[in-house]
Amino acid sequence: MVFLPLLMGGCGTTQPFVPAVPQATGKGEIRVSVGYSTGSIQPFSLQWGAWAFVGERDALGMTWAGVLIPSTVSYVHYAGEKTNLQFHYNDISGVTLNPAWEFDVGFSSGTWDRYDAGKIGVGYFDTPLLSRMLGAGMPEHAFVPIVGYQGRSAHLVFEADLLFGLSSFYVRNFRRAAAGRGGDSTGLAGRPFLPRTIPRSRVKSFEEIPAGGFATGWQITLDSANAITIASRDPYADCIACGQKQSNLAAYPASPDHRVYWVWGSRNEGPYAGDYGYPVLMELNMKKILADYHGGGDIVLKEDDDLLERKLAAVNPGWNDIFFSLGTVSGIKK
Repeated sequence: MVFLPLLMGGCGTTQPFVPAVPQATGKGEIRVSVGYSTGSIQPFSLQWGAWAFVGERDALGMTWAGVLIPSTVSYVHYAGEKTNLQFHYNDISGVTLNPAWEFDVGFSSGTWDRYDAGKIGVGYFDTPLLSRMLGAGMPEHAFVPIVGYQGRSAHLVFEADLLFGLSSFYVRNFRRAAAGRGGDSTGLAGRPFLPRTIPRSRVKSFEEIPAGGFATGWQITLDSANAITIASRDPYADCIACGQKQSNLAAYPASPDHRVYWVWGSRNEGPYAGDYGYPVLMELNMKKILADYHGGGDIVLKEDDDLLERKLAAVNPGWNDIFFSLGTVSGIKK
């Protein structure tokens, strides 16, 4: 089961560009490309796709950001040799950052193997199909404008997309999901660790995790003999999804001193059962928390009230929403 997420998908933004020029029924193309995003959520990606012309003016395609489940299914109708209408469903598996629904108008100049092409359209962020089937939902929904360029020379293709508002959308989406403390990926039964203020009088020790431990961080021992752990990683050896959730939430930190940590309480029962809780992600300024405690104050394990606003201020709309890719294209004959 450790390798299943790796086999099912990759990560990052994909680029569902269509063949710029229509071909005869039965022809098609295969493309493989490496992508880079100017955003900080998931900068790099690998994708491959295939197109087949099912009519003189119609083609169907799929894009993979992994090796098993397609990330995108696409349809294009060519209104002429230089214009087309495109539909993309981008979020089947939920492993990419694209809007789930995308509608574009495309235009091009050149021949099938040497051309310049562009598109302009709109995308709608919605719950991925796989998540919907599992009963999960996406906290945020939004429309974003899309502008793209594609240039091809022989077997090389360069592509660029601007999805204006993508980074801001995902900062809001990940923050709302974390604030809800729902959808815990660890599978543990019980209650989540809740943000709280720990009175100094209840703290027996507040120490860094010893060198050689499973992760860097701190452990707070309470007068109940319970402990609270603040760690740079989750406590599970094979939880790939945990690391991905942490990486997503850590994009665009609220300040240079803010970091995303896993926080959980011990399982001890007894009069202080409220200290118990399964791991949750929290973006904390540990430099300030430690300074307050060593200065005689309580330990405040709560996220800042203005955390979302400060994270959004770190996003550069437009500049952080561009995706580039470079790849190869091969034709498929009848």
